[in-house]
Amino acid sequence: MNDATDSVLGDGLVYEAALPLRWRVPDSAGDEGSVQAIHQRSLGFLHTLLCLGEHRSEPAEEEAAHRGAELVRIDAKLNLLLDLVGRFLVHQEALPTPVPLRLGARGLEWTERDGPSPDSSELLVELFLDAEIPRPLELLTRLRSRKTGPDGLVTVQVHFELLDEDLEDALERYIFREHRRSIARQRRAGS
Repeated sequence: MNDATDSVLGDGLVYEAALPLRWRVPDSAGDEGSVQAIHQRSLGFLHTLLCLGEHRSEPAEEEAAHRGAELVRIDAKLNLLLDLVGRFLVHQEALPTPVPLRLGARGLEWTERDGPSPDSSELLVELFLDAEIPRPLELLTRLRSRKTGPDGLVTVQVHFELLDEDLEDALERYIFREHRRSIARQRRAGS
């Protein structure tokens, strides 16, 4: 990793994967109402992913203390189900092609054939974090770098714009969980 990439992605852990990604220029750049709506959808989605990914490993005597948390997880699952059905009915489309990417708490880097125009400044990036859930994490970004390599592929770096503290925290928790899972998979493969 180089210093330019470090500054775009942030100082913490980085999640590397090949995931479906789509981007577009936002309809109304900087519109506070739409920014809040995008952040709320993204925060709810990350919370749901984190809840769905938890493994129940608490001892039986602690079960009563965690019933409230279990109800919250069930509620999140039901909300996700309703949202997914609604989105399915609205637009039935295939997921974008996965691209190699690096996700940090403050930015994102990916490589693809085309990439945004160098004139694009603000982008809405839709990142599909779970193949079983065809719902994207939506992130408002600012283009920091766009470089075409000798192979003709474009490497794009974007910095997250107007990310509130709750959304940044949920994103960091997701990245940490995926980083842990990646290490566990590597250990299993090595043994």
